Order: sequence, then C-alpha cells, then structure tokens
Amino acid sequence: VSLLAAMPAHAQTGDGSLRGYVKDEQAGLLPGVTVTATSPALLVPVVAVTDSAGYYRLLNLPPGTYTLTAELTGFAAYRREGILMRAGSTFSVDIVMKLGGLEETVIVTGESPMIETGSPSSILTIQGDLVRAAPVTSRRLWSDVLDMAPGVNSRNVDDGLGRRAYYFHGTHIYAHVFQLEGAPASSYNDSAAHSMGMGGDTVADAELKLGGVDASAPLGTGVVMNIVTPRGGNKYSGSASYQFQPLDWNADNTKGGRWPGGLPTFQRVNQWDLSLGGPIAKDRAWFFGSYRYADLTNGISRTEQDLALLTAFRPDFEPFNNTLKSHQPYAKVTAQVSAKHELSGFFQNDRNRFTSGRERLTHQVSFGAAGGSLWQGKLTSVWTIRLTSQVSASFNNKGGADEETYKKQRGYGPQVLVHRSTFLSRGLPTGSGTLVQMNNVQSVSLAPGSMLIVRGDLTYFRDAWGGSHEFKTGIWAAPRLWRDITSRYVNDGFVLEEVRQIDPNNPTAGTIPFHRLYRTPTEAQTTSARDRDVGIYVQDSWKPHARVTANVGVRVDFVRRHDAIFDVDRMKSVEVGPRLGVSYLVTQDARNVLRASYGRIHEQVNGRDYITTFGSGLPRGSTIRDLYDANGDGTFETEIITPAATAALSGVEFDPSLHQPFVDEFVVGFRRQFRGQISVDLAGTRRVFHDNYALV
Repeated sequence: VSLLAAMPAHAQTGDGSLRGYVKDEQAGLLPGVTVTATSPALLVPVVAVTDSAGYYRLLNLPPGTYTLTAELTGFAAYRREGILMRAGSTFSVDIVMKLGGLEETVIVTGESPMIETGSPSSILTIQGDLVRAAPVTSRRLWSDVLDMAPGVNSRNVDDGLGRRAYYFHGTHIYAHVFQLEGAPASSYNDSAAHSMGMGGDTVADAELKLGGVDASAPLGTGVVMNIVTPRGGNKYSGSASYQFQPLDWNADNTKGGRWPGGLPTFQRVNQWDLSLGGPIAKDRAWFFGSYRYADLTNGISRTEQDLALLTAFRPDFEPFNNTLKSHQPYAKVTAQVSAKHELSGFFQNDRNRFTSGRERLTHQVSFGAAGGSLWQGKLTSVWTIRLTSQVSASFNNKGGADEETYKKQRGYGPQVLVHRSTFLSRGLPTGSGTLVQMNNVQSVSLAPGSMLIVRGDLTYFRDAWGGSHEFKTGIWAAPRLWRDITSRYVNDGFVLEEVRQIDPNNPTAGTIPFHRLYRTPTEAQTTSARDRDVGIYVQDSWKPHARVTANVGVRVDFVRRHDAIFDVDRMKSVEVGPRLGVSYLVTQDARNVLRASYGRIHEQVNGRDYITTFGSGLPRGSTIRDLYDANGDGTFETEIITPAATAALSGVEFDPSLHQPFVDEFVVGFRRQFRGQISVDLAGTRRVFHDNYALV
C-alpha cells in the first residue's frame, strides 16, 4: 500500500507546482498562452503565460483538486479538471490546443498525474484523510504516517507512556527533521517524534523525504518530514470526534488476573478533537483552527516477582499507573495581501505533562513535561513568471520540565536502591542489580529550550544556456538553538543510598547500606548550550532535453556549538554537502521515470547529541562525594571526591577538527504510473555513515 501511495515531490514548505509545454495539433510550441489554475484551495487563481518556448509554470499551489485552463486568440479554450495536487508535488501537464474561437471550449479528461518526472528524490506523500480513515494507532497520531513509509521501523519507547520511537536506514531516533508548514516543530531538547503532538485534523498532507534530499532541505540524516495544514476556505466546515477506550477493554495475559500473575500493560484513552475552518473575508483571507485534549492512562507492566519484591520492601504498596494530559491548540490564517503576495501565519502548542514510573518503583516519583509553543509567519511572492520568493520566520520554545511539573512531587529522603548482594569492583562494593527503587529521585531538572529560524528562498527560471534552468538559492538560519538544564538535588544533597539484603532469601530480614552519594551545591546549572547553524544553498534543475532533468546543488552550513557554562566553543565547523541527481523520462507519455542521485547529508544540530550533553553531570562549582562501606560494619571507610569540571579542562575535551557526522547516500530508482490512478516507486539505497561522535 505504501508503494501505491507514493508521490514524489521536492518543494520544502508544502506548496507544489504544475508545469509543461503548450502546443498546437501539429506539435508546434505556442508562446503567449494564458494558463490558469483554479481550486477551492486557492484564495485567487494562479496565472502564468507561456514563454517563447511554449513553457508555463504555475507555482505555490497548496494541496487540493485543480482545474487547468488555457486561452489564446485563434484557438478554442482548453479545460482540464480533476488534477489532484499533494504537498510539494511538481507535476508535468502538457497542453494541446485546437484551432477555433475562444467561445469554444475543449474539455480534456484524463487521470491526474501522480509521479514527478523531473526530480530524483524518493518522497512519500500521505493525505491526512487517509490517516484519519485508517489510523495506525487508536489515537490518530500525526506520526502514524511514519509507520506507512518504506525503510522506517519503530518500537514503543521504554518510558511507560506508550509513545513510539522511529528509525530509518541506520539513523538514531533524534536524526529526523519534523516540520510544520516548513518550520521546525520538535524541541531542541529532543527532536524525536514522541516529543511533539497535534490534533488529528491538523494534518492535511504529510510529505516524507526518504532519499535524494535536495540542498534546500534542513540538515538531517533521517526522514525529513513536512506537515501541511488546512487553509480554511470560502465555506465554513468543521468536525468533532471523541475517542474513548476504558481500562476494562484491555485484555489480561498475566495468568489469572491482576495480582496472581502480575500486572499487564494497558491503556485508557479519553481524547477530544475539534476543528473549524472558513472565510474571514471571501477570496481574501481564510482561517483554520483545531484543538485536541488528550487524557491518557498507561499501565506499568509488573511481573509476579516485581510485585512480590515491591510489597516486601513497602508493605503498603499499591500499584499505580502512568498518566499523560495535554492541550494541543492550533490556529492558522492565510491572506492574499495583493495580487503578488500571500501572507500566512500560525500558532501551535503541544505542551504535555506526564509521569513515567517504572516497574520497580515503590513510589510514583517520576514526573516530566515536554513540548511548548511554535509561531511562524510566512510571505510567499510571485514577482514575475520567472521569479518567485518565500520568506519566513519561526520561534519555538518547546522544552522539558518546568516549575509546574513538580507540584505533585511527593518523594522523601534519598533515592534508595536495593540490591540482593554486592561484589568488589576496582576495590569498591558494587550492587548485583537493582531489585526495587525506593523513596525518591536523585534530582529534578528545569529544562527550557528554544529555537529561532529564519528562512529565505529565491527561485529564478531561465530558458537558455543549453535548455531551461530553474535556479534556487536561499538561507536557512538558526541563530538561536538553546538548551538549558538546571538540576535540583533532593534531600539537601544526600541523593542516593544503595543497600544490600542481609539475607537474600528473606526480604523481611532488612538491609545494610554500602554506598552513599552526596552532591553540592543543591542546585546547579548542568547544561547551557548556545548553538547555531546558518546554512546557505544553491541548486539548479537543468532540463537539456524534454526527457532529461539534471539536478545539481550544494549546501554549506556554518555550525557553532558553544558551552555557556565555561564560555568555550565545543565545535566550530563548516559542513559542505553536494547534491547530484538525474531523472530520465523513459517514455514520452510521462508514465515511466528512471532516476539516480548522490548526496552528502550532514546530521542536524541537535541538543540531545553528545556535543551538548557530554560532561553535564559535573557542573561548575559542584562536587560529588561518594562514601563506601565494603565490609558492612556501618563505617564508610572509603571516600571519593569528584571535583567539578573546569573551563581549562572543558576546552581540551573536544577535537579541534570535530564536525557534524554525515552520510554519503546513493539512490537508484524507477517509478511508473499505471492506469487507474496507481503508481509504483521502486528504489535501491546505499548509505555510508562517517565520523559519528566517539569518546576516546
């Protein structure tokens, strides 16, 4: 099914284009033809005039169903309906005009084009309607689209929340780029899919780049995904839906009930989705809004042995579950400010609060939060038939836990880890493995994050120099990529006590401590990343022949990774990523395309990677004090002091030539459109990863 749904595309912010040649019945090229695209998805019709070679380009077409018309004095008007545009799609539609008067109209019927003939990229576009009609998960998540994509595999995140992690062709879960209307929509703290959310009706189309990524796309070795949202329209429309799954609807596979065989994993869902769109001013300004309220309960799977240990060390133990609550509003306005300029802006929020207790916790002390707000403004301009531009700015303050997160925190004393026994390692007593975790966490963290992104793209078309050229250049600037973590240590700095059982065969016999850990001061800033990534690119789509398109481009990113705690640069690099590709139209009817591409693609600058997180446990001015009692006599005879990190040491911990990891990617593919609106895209991909971060 994924193959049948494949739609190649290459626009970065969701708008597509129609282009092609206009000819007469004798295959003569016709300049000066007025070609117009109309659709309920457009505020105003998009108009172009064919050049001296009879070529037209209709740009900035949002997803929707289009009617294409062409007019020229002395010829009958041309009309073709039912052309389906998806996010970022660029389709070729040639027009043949017949002699006659303009009062005559030739209506052409035919299947809507489905395959891109001029791009070497491997891209899958999935309609939001499909995700809502046939959801992969019970909650209709935006990330269900990823489970439909070839090459992507996934698993449940091991945090007790029922969230999913996604992998693609050798990447880790933080390598993907998730965009909303072209703006980065995940957190700089954590760019994984499970760190963001939105209502089910927010997704109109989802575009996934799976290979042959062009130079205009942001850095990222995983999937580059862009979600296009609805625009509203000249008519009011909306929807409301409710999803409910009580605990009683979950099966129990623990051999006889909740206690005898343990506790199963289960989920309770209480979720509302609302949406509404319509005109602010007909044919001038539209709005769309959506809202999701999610109230989830996820059971913690505990075996019979887990339950026995928990009740042995805490006789009043009662099983508890994990919960997640979130309000997810979205609002968007699109306006035609003049014949040449369209302005749009949106606001999105996905802040959620949750618990993430595990099967061996005696108390629910694991509280967390993620998400935040995203704003974007975008101006799209068509200056002439040859020249277009797009400028946007977005701000994202999505982060981790804040003060509100810990209002229900009820831990006490130090965290206590109970072990069955100990053994000596490097002369120190070491636990044999945690049986239960009691009383508290070691610290709580305040983790704000923010991203500021400014983008500008300029596209120029020229029919000269050995064929037609579509030049595109632009800047993708992230001058602010910030991540901070302030750690607050519990129990006045006495954060951990490890104990062993006196009698491993009798949990009620008591325990003996063998390790205690103290931290000073009780609050310290452990991470302060002040990173940036400024990328510039240039690319050319050169068409030397009607059947051949060559794509050549290069992206250059200037990256700085700065640690504000010690005021040192951990990395300064220039990343150069060339892109090469070619597509060949095997048959003249635009139904068979052979393609190949090569690209050097660098990893995105990510606040979760080792450059940011290395050494975060030893902040400036803090010390760690470990006490050990090896023989169990109550005297902690061994003391180890770990001093704080220093600026001098931090400055030499990173290789001066350190740079972003990258992958060399080679793709060869073939796509074909069959009759009956079925297309197939087959591709082989080879990826070679280079210079991943390593600690020596």
